[in-house]
Amino acid sequence: MTLREFAAFDAARTDEKWELIEGVPCMTPSASGPHNNLARFLAGKLEAALGASESFVVCDTSARLPGTDSEVRPDVAVYRQADLGDPDEVPIRALPRLVVECLSPSTAARDMVEKPALYYKAGVPEYWVVDPKTGAISLFVHKKTGYEQLTVDPKGFIRSPLLKRNLRIVVKPWTFEILEN
Repeated sequence: MTLREFAAFDAARTDEKWELIEGVPCMTPSASGPHNNLARFLAGKLEAALGASESFVVCDTSARLPGTDSEVRPDVAVYRQADLGDPDEVPIRALPRLVVECLSPSTAARDMVEKPALYYKAGVPEYWVVDPKTGAISLFVHKKTGYEQLTVDPKGFIRSPLLKRNLRIVVKPWTFEILEN
């Protein structure tokens, strides 16, 4: 399916959420409460860490990825404000600095296999997959030969190149906490 065909297809189905991954339409089911809470929590923390005056952080908003035939709806995406034209334009047509997908059983394979390849092809510098059940972060950084998955230290911390911090997510009843080291 082309992006033009997808735009017509997606507009006709306003009660459903769809993504186009390299020409293949994929329906994205509704997320669980913890999944949504984690996305909102991370969006707020990323905005605070990166500065709201320079970064534009959005949740579950359609984005056309440059250099691909894809339109995705990442759980969280971070853009440079300077890279955006109109902040109200959807889908967003700029390269994200960081994309976060919160893992869910129905889309785990897509988040761990298809999307890393897609985000790498588009040139997304940093990609996170976060598990809302455990707080585990799989963090990928863009290198010349592909994404490199960073390792977690013995205390459970991982370093984000964009944030320039070591962090760990702790799952608590009804919420999450980010620890920095």
